[in-house]
Amino acid sequence: PAPPLPRLPPPPTLTPLPPPRVPRQAFVQMLTVLVTLEATFDDDLLDLYLYYAVIGLGMSSSRLRAAATSMLPTLAAHNPPTILRLLPRLSALAADGWWEVQAQTARVCVSLLAQPAALDAAAAAELTRLLCGALASRNPSVAAVALSEAAPLLAASPDLLEPSLRALLLLPPPQRAALLLPSADAPALPLTSASYALAPLPASWPALAVARELLAGVKSAQLPCLEPAHAEVIAALATGALDDHGRDGWREWFLGAKDYLYVALCDPELCDTVCAALLGLYTYLGEEALPTFSTLLSSLRMLFSADAGAAGSTACQAAAVAFLLKVHELGDPFAKALSLLVSEFDGPMRESQLSEVVARVGA
Repeated sequence: PAPPLPRLPPPPTLTPLPPPRVPRQAFVQMLTVLVTLEATFDDDLLDLYLYYAVIGLGMSSSRLRAAATSMLPTLAAHNPPTILRLLPRLSALAADGWWEVQAQTARVCVSLLAQPAALDAAAAAELTRLLCGALASRNPSVAAVALSEAAPLLAASPDLLEPSLRALLLLPPPQRAALLLPSADAPALPLTSASYALAPLPASWPALAVARELLAGVKSAQLPCLEPAHAEVIAALATGALDDHGRDGWREWFLGAKDYLYVALCDPELCDTVCAALLGLYTYLGEEALPTFSTLLSSLRMLFSADAGAAGSTACQAAAVAFLLKVHELGDPFAKALSLLVSEFDGPMRESQLSEVVARVGA
């Protein structure tokens, strides 16, 4: 007979492994994403996020401090009094050495200022001071974030208009161009500890109020002509979505700005940008833009007359001709007004590059 099979030993008792411990730093980083997914906050959930946000604010890592600060705007939107208790802490964060902490602090200020009913006068003044400090930052990324966030506040907070416009004009051209994009495509800021994209200004700013502030600043500084940054902002304003209810205000603004705009046709740095702005204003105002054509004629004489000299830049002349042809394509009342304008051209003007416009109008 076969020998009996040996008895197997009992299986060993398995001790379950402890759950992995998530480092506190990684947990704070995850919360910056999770907080944006919450639809509502009860007291316990709010306390949880706030607890770890406050812990993150005291960490040595600048990126983690920025990530923790990025949670506060969402929490402020749901429970302003809770975040207002951190106002002394926000003042310290605004002076943090890492640019993104400063930028995220500006976002917190905007989130709270957007809820004026929750603020007393002292809190509103301190938040405005901190936000203006971010707008005046020498770091373009901080100023750009503050501008993008503060734009919706400008209609109800006129005291933010001047610092916002000054910050926009002082931005380096690439950052300013990104903020002046006409589309809703938001350029992202690179290498940030929390996901953030800039919202273009034309989508949310009060265009007429900004235009008035810009013109007042140019006149107050007694500038003889516009600077490239002024022309870029005006072009973004004039080619953006303008409110039909503000037509009277824009007509008044155009009459006050026409000398600056039309003389810019003679500046090689400005002519293309200003031509775009003028076309936008013509399209919006229609017949109400025609009273400015006498000033347009004066600039064309500077550009194309026999004694135009240095004012007659070839690039400016080409831009002016292309502009006038586009004006003619707008149809009446501009086609008729352009015909009357051409009838005022002298011989040298008719024989210049403007001959193409003369031929088109006469056709």
